[in-house]
Amino acid sequence: MGGAADLLSAVAKAKGIYSVVSVAYEMMGNPIIVTDKSWKAIAIIAKEKESDDKGFNEFLTQGALSIDSVSFDIKVKLTNRIEKSEKPFLYQGANMKYPRLFGRVLVGDRPVATVSVVGVNRPFTDEDYENLSILCDAISAEMQKNKVLHYTRGLLYEELLVELIEDKDSGAGTINERAKALGIGMKKYIYVITIDIKAFDAEKFSVSYMRDYLEKLLSGSKALIYGDNIVIIISSSIENGLHETDINVLRDFLGEYDMRGGVSRGFTSLENLREHYLQSLEALSIGARMGGDTRICLYDSYAIYHIAKVCSQTADLRTFYHPKLDILMEYDKEHNTSFTYSLYAYLKYSRNITEAAKALHLHRNSMIYHLKRIEEILGFPLTESSTLLHIELSFRFMEYDRVVLFESKKNKK
Repeated sequence: MGGAADLLSAVAKAKGIYSVVSVAYEMMGNPIIVTDKSWKAIAIIAKEKESDDKGFNEFLTQGALSIDSVSFDIKVKLTNRIEKSEKPFLYQGANMKYPRLFGRVLVGDRPVATVSVVGVNRPFTDEDYENLSILCDAISAEMQKNKVLHYTRGLLYEELLVELIEDKDSGAGTINERAKALGIGMKKYIYVITIDIKAFDAEKFSVSYMRDYLEKLLSGSKALIYGDNIVIIISSSIENGLHETDINVLRDFLGEYDMRGGVSRGFTSLENLREHYLQSLEALSIGARMGGDTRICLYDSYAIYHIAKVCSQTADLRTFYHPKLDILMEYDKEHNTSFTYSLYAYLKYSRNITEAAKALHLHRNSMIYHLKRIEEILGFPLTESSTLLHIELSFRFMEYDRVVLFESKKNKK
């Protein structure tokens, strides 16, 4: 085995991470794995094709740790220890057949990768610790030459998607050609899902691991970290929305980690990516404002509140309320009735008397009576569509402005 000086001299001549690790492997005699923050292998040098050590075997056969292995490592705080340890250290967890030497790779003062040496072939010596420190420094130098390696996963389609989000690309023809060349396989209808990660607890998963996990969770998706969000581009063969399976698994995931995601309307060309990325942000923002436990905020469900938001930026939303609503609300207040809520339910359920009555826990005949009294109080028939449309929009503006919180008043007239 060569000494630390020999390794330092050898890696200084090597070019590229793989070459640097290959040199270290010859010196250290044990398998070496370099992983990014998502526990995906950047480089693996090993003679073995399979192993009876679970984590080591996952790297050999899949190129990454499974979510079960990552969860276990986080549970025992291994990930946290690696990132905080200034020197390589020896570790053998309950799920490891072979001991490991772990070292962190820094770019500036930020941990960007981990190097693990698996003690398969021989026991570790004091010299191995020094050699691993040299290897970590050499990998850091290589990663600083190509910042894509530590800012993204180095996937070329990420660059294209960022260009489209920032509206930097030159034309649809170029976009389509590049997307085809980069293998961005999209079905006819494309959607943007934006997940807010500002409040994400990184002790549970690294953000990069969560990005990769979501990409696997949602079939046919492409995900990237952009600002304080994870942005997912996903497509569907159906026109009216994403597959129910994808929606359900995403809702469960977001609920588990107390996060929200905004979903754009569907579109058919990547040249419109920025517009729909902004839609997903609006859905996310309005969903958070409206409160509740909604995890997936569909822009289609919030578009009318987007109108309210735009109107509120130029005038007090109250100026847009239909004046008849004031009359009805004052009547309710004076007579201890709930006709305003009855009208709200009637409009909310698309003027379906049966559904509105069910929502209010009223008999259908009682609902019919309420609607007749509303016509008498307001002085116009509820068949007058343009007025009803204005009143329905007023209710939506009230919801956005949080001026009125409607509650069912079963005991009122």
